[in-house]
Amino acid sequence: IRQSVVREVANSRQLFHAGFFRTLSLSVSKSMIVALIIAVSLALGGGVSLAAEQALPGDALYTVKIRVNEEVREALSLSAQDKADCETRRAERRLEEAEQLAVEGRLDEEVRSHIEEQFREHAEKVRERVKKFQEDKDLDSAVEASARLEVSLRAHEYILSRLEEQADGQAETLRLEVKKEHEESEDLDDDVKAEASNDDDEDEDAADRQEAAVNKLKSAQHK
Repeated sequence: IRQSVVREVANSRQLFHAGFFRTLSLSVSKSMIVALIIAVSLALGGGVSLAAEQALPGDALYTVKIRVNEEVREALSLSAQDKADCETRRAERRLEEAEQLAVEGRLDEEVRSHIEEQFREHAEKVRERVKKFQEDKDLDSAVEASARLEVSLRAHEYILSRLEEQADGQAETLRLEVKKEHEESEDLDDDVKAEASNDDDEDEDAADRQEAAVNKLKSAQHK
């Protein structure tokens, strides 16, 4: 049964890439999709799911990795911060895959374009969550999420720059895309930190005013 499921997953790669889950989401609720994903994960069994973690674009189990394993993790992420961390990790994984393929000389234009698209999607979702944290005045979460994304992109930009010399230019286009995303994330990170700093200053001013009021009241009571 497990082998049959694996074959079906491998044969359905193009269906997934064409937007199967986007189409499915129009006809059933999100909770039903989550239940379906978990059911598929259980049907595949732990061994297949674990093996899929090492899959790269083009491998038979890659669809299991990104459409089952990662979707289950995201579904099980309960807090907004956990979901932001999950999206950041997915962006990191796409870049790690591209770096591995570049080392192996398998990062062709089609694969690179597909990875770039997914990477941009995950990075944008993180930024959207950071902005929502800002709107909700949850600045601690905003700082943490934006900082993690910015640091990660900076590291991968450096790695890809080193790979350019070893991978016959296969990594150059992706590095430029990461550089662009890094600059956007860096700007957002600076904005979030500035807002958090201003908020801390306001809290300190409020605390000072409260302390002054208390001291004034005590002084009045002693007169």
